[in-house]
Amino acid sequence: MGRNPKFKIRNLAILAAGLGLLSQNAVAAAKAQTVQQTYPMMSLQTKLARDADTYAEDKALVETCTSKGQSQATCLCVTHVLKYELTLNEYKAAVRLYDKDTKSLSAALRDENISPQDIQTAKDVMADLTKDSDFSERCSEAKAYYRP
Repeated sequence: MGRNPKFKIRNLAILAAGLGLLSQNAVAAAKAQTVQQTYPMMSLQTKLARDADTYAEDKALVETCTSKGQSQATCLCVTHVLKYELTLNEYKAAVRLYDKDTKSLSAALRDENISPQDIQTAKDVMADLTKDSDFSERCSEAKAYYRP
């Protein structure tokens, strides 16, 4: 006596559904790994620059930027983008590193408990920031965060 064909079809359908779920989980895990590689994990204690009072740093960054020949509007966008996208320590490093001799300054920043990773992240974000094709979009997104 053979097995019921409906039983085989049901088992195949269950197996196919199970394999589908496994493949979806594998894709989700791969995407999660990619996100973790792109954006380092932050703890809940990590203070973001956008949530901190950084008036003095903001003013210094705009002044340094404009003294290098950039327009006031561009410099405000640079400030908004950096403050919006960086942690507080990364932002402090970016302000100090903006268009300066980074080798001697990096040592001084480490003395202020700003980690080498924060310094490198600040350098990476600042590299060609205003020349990036998405600079105006990033500026708009950052500005929208600060509107009351």
